[in-house]
Amino acid sequence: MKQARYSVWGLLVCAFWACTERKENIPIRETTDLQAIYSLSSLQILQKSLELNPEDTETLYKLALWHNYHKEYKKAETYLQEALKIREDWRFYLLEAQVQYALNLPRQSYDTWRKAYRLAPQHLPVLLFGLQWAVEQKDLLKTENLLKETEKFFPKDPQFFLWKAKWAVEQSDTTHALQLFEQCLAQDATFAEAYKHISFLNNKTQNPEKALFWANKGLAVKPFYDSLLLEKAIAYEQLKKTDSANKYFLKAYQLNRNLYQASYFLGIERWKSGNYTEALNFFENTYRLKPNLPKLAYYLANCYEKTQRYPQALEFYEKAIRQEPENSLAAQDLYFLKQKLELERQKKIADSLQKLQFETFKKATETNP
Repeated sequence: MKQARYSVWGLLVCAFWACTERKENIPIRETTDLQAIYSLSSLQILQKSLELNPEDTETLYKLALWHNYHKEYKKAETYLQEALKIREDWRFYLLEAQVQYALNLPRQSYDTWRKAYRLAPQHLPVLLFGLQWAVEQKDLLKTENLLKETEKFFPKDPQFFLWKAKWAVEQSDTTHALQLFEQCLAQDATFAEAYKHISFLNNKTQNPEKALFWANKGLAVKPFYDSLLLEKAIAYEQLKKTDSANKYFLKAYQLNRNLYQASYFLGIERWKSGNYTEALNFFENTYRLKPNLPKLAYYLANCYEKTQRYPQALEFYEKAIRQEPENSLAAQDLYFLKQKLELERQKKIADSLQKLQFETFKKATETNP
């Protein structure tokens, strides 16, 4: 889950890289820039270091962090398991729990997190991941217990307010959630994720002016935050300011093509203007992420028809009808497309027959002048 300045494992990065280590690892310590730390050259240095000392658990841990950062979770887990064979460390268990969670193994992840918690019950990163797990798994008892425990040790930490607010959202208590997100910002005014959630909730409750206000405040802190640009675009869309909405949907999409709301809106706007090739690119991206989005199959079918990709057009018109049987427009367009293709087929047959008759006549006249 993306965050502005904090992440559960991100709190560990500076600490782990600054740990006491052998001379071979010093070049990695000299920078805190994430691109440098997680570059290919860093990986090569770590691999060389591991060759020199295969039982160096700090190197194994750093390799796991490197692969986790690059979403190579299986490799990360392998290094962590090797490290844990040598010694127990709450950081190793915590990262393994996060890796297992990323691999969609929530029960296994929780069991591993418990081992980290046993070793470091008062460490903020451990408590925060426990909260993340409990909130996202909608576990009432675990969430309430961890909220109390985190508040006892870290009552003013912005991430405590963040997860408490997210739990309020899960409980459909929007008013309380908004108050908690603002408390999060009172502790850290640069926490961009809190701005995103406030803007999102205001958009969701049809308050686009407030959504726009909070999105702009967040973008002043983090100008290229894709999710905030998306909320700003949605607010403009609700305000029926199409040009502004188009501008910010495009900015968000350029930063993150996984934002299906952005590509869907951009596809519709290109479709309305008759730019079917460009619209099709946006709709195909949306379909990759959200295939059952209402009316998407119809838009795809229509774009395929307009760009003369008829087999795909037929397929998606039929999908549109299955998804929305009441969509008479899809049924009508499918009927006319089939009629058109049948006429073209018959014309091709007639043309072929005419050509054959002409060639037969030509040969006959050449044989019998």
